[in-house]
This record gives sequence, structure tokens and C-alpha cells, in this order.
Amino acid sequence: MKIAILVISECSIQHALTLKQELQNAVIFSTHKLQNCEHIKSILDFITENGNSYEAYIFFSAMGICVSSIQ
Repeated sequence: MKIAILVISECSIQHALTLKQELQNAVIFSTHKLQNCEHIKSILDFITENGNSYEAYIFFSAMGICVSSIQ
């Protein structure tokens, strides 16, 4: 299963890295330039461009960001 983990803040990166250890096919994406993450311009643009590319999306963000991104 191809999984995208979307991280909003630097505080969340450690949680995302821990989760990635269990989910081998996961890739971490962030709007910040963080080590161990793929940099993306915005969450909304990423979801719009890659909506069908991943089987699951995991958000480390506020619920409002998640909901507005997937509508």
C-alpha cells in the first residue's frame, strides 16, 4: 500500500518518522524543508495533483487543514 504522510510542523516530524518505521511504503511530505521529508509547495496542491497516486493519506495537522484539502 502506497501511503503519504503529510506533516505541517517541525514538531510532528518525529511522530511521522516513528509511524514510517511501521509503514514501509510510506513517504513523508512537508511544506517545510525538513530532513527525511519530501518538500511540497502546499498540502492542497499536493492532494489535487496526487489524489489518486496514494492509497492512504495520514495528516499530522489541524483537522480543518485535512478536511479542506480533501473536499
